[in-house]
Amino acid sequence: MKFAGDADGNTVLTLPKEFAGQQDLWRHISALEIIGGKIEPRDSATRILLHWPNELLTVRYRVNSAYDETPSSYAKGGAIIRPDWFAAFGEALFAAVEGRDYVPARYRWQGWPESWRVVSDIDHGQTGQAMTGADIVESTLLAGPALQYFERQIPNGTLRMGVNGTFQFEIADYVNAQTRVIAAQRKFWGDANGPYTVTLYALQDVANGSSAGGTGRSDGFALEATSDIDLSILTRILAHEHTHTWISRRVGELPKQDEALNYWFSEGVTDFYTGRTLLSAGVWTPAEFADDLNEALARYAGSPARDRPNNAIAREFWSDDDVQQLPYDRGRLFALLVDYQLRVRSGGSANYDDLLAIMRERWRLAAVDQKPELRSAFVDAASELGLNVRQDLARYIDAGERILLPDALFGSCAILRTVDLARFDPGFDRRKSSETGVIQGVVPDGPAAQAGLENGMKRIAYISSKEGDSRVPMVYRVAQQDEELTISWLPAGRETYTAQELDPSSVSGTAQCRQMLSGGDSG
Repeated sequence: MKFAGDADGNTVLTLPKEFAGQQDLWRHISALEIIGGKIEPRDSATRILLHWPNELLTVRYRVNSAYDETPSSYAKGGAIIRPDWFAAFGEALFAAVEGRDYVPARYRWQGWPESWRVVSDIDHGQTGQAMTGADIVESTLLAGPALQYFERQIPNGTLRMGVNGTFQFEIADYVNAQTRVIAAQRKFWGDANGPYTVTLYALQDVANGSSAGGTGRSDGFALEATSDIDLSILTRILAHEHTHTWISRRVGELPKQDEALNYWFSEGVTDFYTGRTLLSAGVWTPAEFADDLNEALARYAGSPARDRPNNAIAREFWSDDDVQQLPYDRGRLFALLVDYQLRVRSGGSANYDDLLAIMRERWRLAAVDQKPELRSAFVDAASELGLNVRQDLARYIDAGERILLPDALFGSCAILRTVDLARFDPGFDRRKSSETGVIQGVVPDGPAAQAGLENGMKRIAYISSKEGDSRVPMVYRVAQQDEELTISWLPAGRETYTAQELDPSSVSGTAQCRQMLSGGDSG
């Protein structure tokens, strides 16, 4: 780093500190030195640079890998530096000069092996233009000699994609799917410009299991997954996270305190549009759209937290898995209900898309310090379309009353029915077993115990299940003494409950029905 020191001869340098819940990233910085002054520590992450006033300073340091080997699960704890590739977020790489976040800055690559290729959004599409230190820090980088690079045209820009590693799916299918999703979402919103960068690298595989994760950037997305991940999972992750470019970022402001009170919108409506986008882009078939919605319907109906009021989400979002899932499913179903009410009231001429368009335009026209608050913006936009949502908000969101979708939700394109399901019951304490690596809390005579799972077994890998759906087997790989076992069982409790679902045999694949399911008029 080269820069002029502060006029008082004391410049504060902050090392990589925290990112996405990970702390103490400064632990991976070494060999820090300064030319033009001397260094005094203030704390673990902060250094005071002492120098002559406005002295030209050069700071050098080494970034060490946060991992001794390629990680096998979602990694945000620092840079991954391997002999033949590396991946990192800018927040783990770049130190910052206090007070200079928005001062013009530039970067330069040098010393790369000729065989290496780098894919990054660090230029943010502004090559040749002034950037700031904040621009450089808010970035993702992926590099290596085997890295595959792709470019595709999307509305008002270019999609840049880098892939490192091998996967069970065809890379061409991955590139095509992500291109269609991003293009469809940009087309729908109509206000995104410039390049968009997506990186994907292979995590280390684990025995009989898979893992995937992603992190959004202002103009890109970083994905990571084990080689056996299903392409549909990656595509859904990207579709959901890319929708956050607009929801709720460009339609309404989350409150500074208790923002989880509005997760029914920021996450639930995002899930609502994730399904719509994947269907309208042709990535999903109507049957796949129905399967995904049915998963949410079953999970919501059987959730132990289903009837919890909205203020419980603000208190327990980070401590209770069922509460954490609730705003995604409750908000998605509430969006389906409001969408139906708008279609009925307008005779098919208006739907949720029109409501969002009003919110987005009002947000765009508002002054920077006067952006509309999310909930009131939603209420006002619905009112402009002739729909009073205050009572339903109080019932279904605030009080947590169960949402039952109308039978005519999708007309003849998909028939909604009621089914009886066994309550989802894993039969053991999944959280403690995951935290300790040892199976705990097995319920005597429960579904897991009947399949052979026992307390004290070593937990090797979670293989599969469908959260909240007792009809899909739960599969774990465990060890007992010197023997490894794969145990599978239906996580079905003795209690039953009723749930709504789209009858799979009724879902129509006609062009007219595809349009309706993805947000158009049924005609």
